[in-house]
Amino acid sequence: VFGRVSSGSLGEYATASAGNLALAPSDSVSGGAGWSDAECAALPTAYLTALQGLRTGGITNADAAQSWNSQSVLIIGASGGCGTAAVQLAAAMGVPRIVGICSGRNAAAVRAAGATEVIDYTDVDALDTFWRTEGRIMDCVYDAATGSGGGENYFEGAARTLRKDPPGMYVTLNGPASVWLRKFAGWEKKRRRLIVTKGSRDDLNEIVSLLENTGVRPVVTVYPFTEQGVEDGFGLLKSRRARGKLVFDVKG
Repeated sequence: VFGRVSSGSLGEYATASAGNLALAPSDSVSGGAGWSDAECAALPTAYLTALQGLRTGGITNADAAQSWNSQSVLIIGASGGCGTAAVQLAAAMGVPRIVGICSGRNAAAVRAAGATEVIDYTDVDALDTFWRTEGRIMDCVYDAATGSGGGENYFEGAARTLRKDPPGMYVTLNGPASVWLRKFAGWEKKRRRLIVTKGSRDDLNEIVSLLENTGVRPVVTVYPFTEQGVEDGFGLLKSRRARGKLVFDVKG
């Protein structure tokens, strides 16, 4: 099984509610071998967040059978764990236009994950041009970068890209204190939502189904569960250059 634990998981043992666990994927659709423990470990946090965030933004698997002729999603922080997950899931749902914002060095990886376009945030002119020319056309902005520790704030520029009719939705994974206060007070702005991930067996099963049907696996970097391994892993995380999810191999 795999799933979302009740508390911290950086240890040999962890507790979890049975309702937050699902059977480990076995590639039943493709007929391949089962997934690795590291790949399963990457699913509960990043992919649950991505699925629930996209769903909040109006991007759902149920719509995949409908017309996606004008559907589009902008994913900010597209090369990180939650960003890569959102790109892969949106592609698996059949969204025709997936725009990823990341650094130029990660552009190829984001395209490989399923993005149809990539904007290099280090290219200020290219980013400014995108904000100016892509106004009012995005159905969903999924922001995995604003408030993530480096002083980033994409809200002003990205909000201008949201469609007005029907109205698009800005989904963020973090933000200033005012955004959190609004969330817990029930006063969120009409077209802006802060995602607080919830454990869900049904969502885990949906994620596995989407990834198996497209032959996609989570992007992971694995470190040994040793003092040096943990130090190196968190060093990469703090460098803000990690691609996909970092996983510590407790068994190894």
